[in-house]
Amino acid sequence: MCNLQTLKVPVPLPEVSDLEPETSLRGAQVERRLADSPFGSCGSKFSAVTPAVLNAQYGIPTLAESDVADGNSMAVAEFQYQFYDDADLKAFAGSCGTDQTSVDTTHGVNVAVVCKIGGCIEALLDIEYIGAMADPIPLSVYYSSSYSLLDWIDGIMKKESPELVHSVSYGNDEAQQTSTQYMQSVNTEFMKAGSMGVSILFASGDQGVWGREGVGSKFHPDFPAGSPYVTAVGGTV
Repeated sequence: MCNLQTLKVPVPLPEVSDLEPETSLRGAQVERRLADSPFGSCGSKFSAVTPAVLNAQYGIPTLAESDVADGNSMAVAEFQYQFYDDADLKAFAGSCGTDQTSVDTTHGVNVAVVCKIGGCIEALLDIEYIGAMADPIPLSVYYSSSYSLLDWIDGIMKKESPELVHSVSYGNDEAQQTSTQYMQSVNTEFMKAGSMGVSILFASGDQGVWGREGVGSKFHPDFPAGSPYVTAVGGTV
């Protein structure tokens, strides 16, 4: 496993004056200021990461259909009963002031009714934010009821024209993978994808350097975020 150098990209926090009322301001005035700022753009007073915050921090332009190059495409991968529904996508767009994200192609199934009992949080988060940042670039969703990164990437590589950007918010510690051979097989497919101009982004994990194995005397690298053939993406709030 090669060492990866972490690129630290700060997420902006609200100015102190936005959080603490000045003596000349009443609570209602402060709330109005927050509602008009990127941090209040999704209906929350102190949201650290909203589409508006990301757009402002990184200078992401609003895209029109004419801005999308021919053949441009993107995709997310979902596993284990993570589906999406139009009602939630519409609610997110309405709350955050974005265009409603539309899924152009679904590979696998999408059982939208599951969302009514709260079974779609992971998928909805993935779809809503990639759509808010990059719509109207065509979006595909890959779904499998079983979690196998090898099966997923094998399917991608068998396509004649795979999507150019794949975003995946799944992973485990290296020690929790099926085997070293399994990780090597996945990495081989990642190398092939890179040689074709396909970019793959993976979440760096939710537990920091300790990983899913828990706090101890050693740090636990994540896979596939620790792979040298993908881009690991993390955030600090």
